Amino acid sequence: MLKKLFKNQKGMGIAITIMSLVLIAILGTALIVRGMTLASVITKKNYSITAVEAAKAGVSYAVYMVEQDPDCNTPVPNTDLKSYTVTEPKVKGYYDVQIKNNINGTVPVPSISGVIPNVPAGKVEIVATGYCGYVNSTNYRSKARVVAIGSALLEEIPLVPNATTGKTSIRFTGNGNVVSTGYNSSDPNTYANIAVNSTASGAIRTGNNTVVNGYIYGGPDANTVDDVVTGGINSSNYKGTLVLPAPIPLMTNITAPSFTLYPGTITISNNQTITLEPGYAYDFGGGTVGGGNDSVLVFKSGKYVIASDFKVSSKLDIRLSISNDAQGNPIPVEIYCEAGHTFKFTGQSIMRPSNETTLASDVIIYGSNGKTTNPSYNPEVSGYTDIEVSGQGDTYGIVYNPDGNVTYTGQGTMYGAIIGDNVEFKGQGNLQYPPYLNNSKKIKVNNGIDNSNITWSWSYGY
Repeated sequence: MLKKLFKNQKGMGIAITIMSLVLIAILGTALIVRGMTLASVITKKNYSITAVEAAKAGVSYAVYMVEQDPDCNTPVPNTDLKSYTVTEPKVKGYYDVQIKNNINGTVPVPSISGVIPNVPAGKVEIVATGYCGYVNSTNYRSKARVVAIGSALLEEIPLVPNATTGKTSIRFTGNGNVVSTGYNSSDPNTYANIAVNSTASGAIRTGNNTVVNGYIYGGPDANTVDDVVTGGINSSNYKGTLVLPAPIPLMTNITAPSFTLYPGTITISNNQTITLEPGYAYDFGGGTVGGGNDSVLVFKSGKYVIASDFKVSSKLDIRLSISNDAQGNPIPVEIYCEAGHTFKFTGQSIMRPSNETTLASDVIIYGSNGKTTNPSYNPEVSGYTDIEVSGQGDTYGIVYNPDGNVTYTGQGTMYGAIIGDNVEFKGQGNLQYPPYLNNSKKIKVNNGIDNSNITWSWSYGY
């Protein structure tokens, strides 16, 4: 009987073999599908990594743009990142960047990303979208967006680095000199130094017998200052020539405050005194300011914008009405000259009333970059401001115009300091530098974006 039973099992080996082959096929198919899935996941991950890296590169490029131009707000075109080629040939990373720059602003501005409602003053918003694939079509493989909020990298520097500082040049074409109040040849704190950041030949051109109570500094890359200085110099009280160890940091791209335009045009007649209020922009009509004898223009402590030509009559006196802060320190008059206009502070004098002691730090005259924050009264213009200062009597103040030219002329004495791109002494008068300006006002300059203080927000495949 057992023999008969075994005879009925014929063909079982074939069935088992077929079942084994089917099982092997199923497992093989599963392994192939799993391998293909893993390959697809890895490929997509590579695409995502490329998009993320492209977005990061966009942020880095935007930071570089702001470092080159602190006012940069221009959207950056899509940029081919050839180094980010991934699995498929010719599949590359691209980025698209928008910059909302409020680093030099004083009030919040609307955000472009929506991540935050507004970009605070002193901040910059960078929106960088990274793509993997052909960004000019809908066939990109992956995309990622990063919103970075950065802060200004601020450096505190002295407002007055020297008696005279030229970014490009200093020239003595008249008989003027640069001298120091209380000069002591053995005390460097009393020197009236002059310096340029330039290394060009003739960047400092002295007269036949120019007096300088201190050192003359040439740019940091000059072999010797003799490569920079030409002309004659009076050896009396002159300390010699040196090379700057590094460029003198300056506050450039100065933007005038956004003030309301004061109603009407300011005119001054003979025997008339007009007192201006701080916190306004003023239009002087483009003509000569001050008609004749005994005309006086008074500036109180505070900030002003001059939004027109400002050509002072030779008979006008500018008087300073200085008040003190809570600590008893004088509050200066700060005058911002809008680019696109002519500025000639060429009256009788600039000083406090005769019964008060005037300080050179009582008034600071700034040249602006033409990027006005209030285009309603002064549309944005290209270029910078040129300023001329001259007085028949005593003139006090600091002229700070590192992006424009400054000319000092006249017969009197100017007590203060001059900072300009190209500085020229044309008259017979002297610039007398008070050593207390060495410790005068400090200013903060923008050196780009603080990379240690950037916040990030990410979106993937949105």
